[in-house]
Amino acid sequence: MKEVQENKVQGKQTEHIEQTEQMQEKVKVEKQDKPNHNKSGKKQRKILALLLACILGIIAPFAFNTKLKIQHYSLESEKLTAPVRIVLITDLHSCSYGEGQRELIDAIHAQKPDIILLGGDICDDKLPHRNAELVLRAIADKYPCYYVTGNHEYWSREIEKILKIFESYNVPVLEGSFDTIDVRGQKLNICGISDPDILKYTDKNYSITEQLKDAAVASENGNYSILLAHRPELIDSYLNYDFDLILAGHAHGGQWRLPG
Repeated sequence: MKEVQENKVQGKQTEHIEQTEQMQEKVKVEKQDKPNHNKSGKKQRKILALLLACILGIIAPFAFNTKLKIQHYSLESEKLTAPVRIVLITDLHSCSYGEGQRELIDAIHAQKPDIILLGGDICDDKLPHRNAELVLRAIADKYPCYYVTGNHEYWSREIEKILKIFESYNVPVLEGSFDTIDVRGQKLNICGISDPDILKYTDKNYSITEQLKDAAVASENGNYSILLAHRPELIDSYLNYDFDLILAGHAHGGQWRLPG
């Protein structure tokens, strides 16, 4: 009886050992079969990063295109009895347009403008101002010119220096102000406001709302009134006032673009 009992005990121990070995083998197999999510995740991230780089590589040349582009628009108004040719120049960012800025300057002369409006970001926050000066030197003595600031000119933290450059060429800087000009016997109001970043980068406490109110006083004289601004996204604010034409720059990649 004793032997039988011992055999039974040994049998149970043997059975337990066999089951344990089977479980260990099963766990081992499962570990071998289980996919390595860390390696897979890293590979997926690499592929995603590569795709993103390719997409940005394709988009960037279009989104940040600095090539010279000329666009013509024709408008009519009962307030005007003779043609007025206006050239709007914006967002040059001190870029080069041929030796001595010849490509840009020739394009401006070819339009035979009555007025030239400079809609901000003529200078840049990273490039020297020389290219902008070359343009001013070529046009300021030949045409009536008006200028408003852009965001990059404030970002340069050299806004006072930039304003002096324009003033040195007798180009009026419009900051919530206007000028009345005669073109072919008809009067036009040229109104302008600063870029909103004036509040962030200068000590001037002159909000865009206040500037708009002051500039809009021009419309009371009944002349054709043009508002020159840098930011087109503030159009709803501009429309609260009686301007006949609103001109803006800034969105040289388009109002909707990737990257945003």
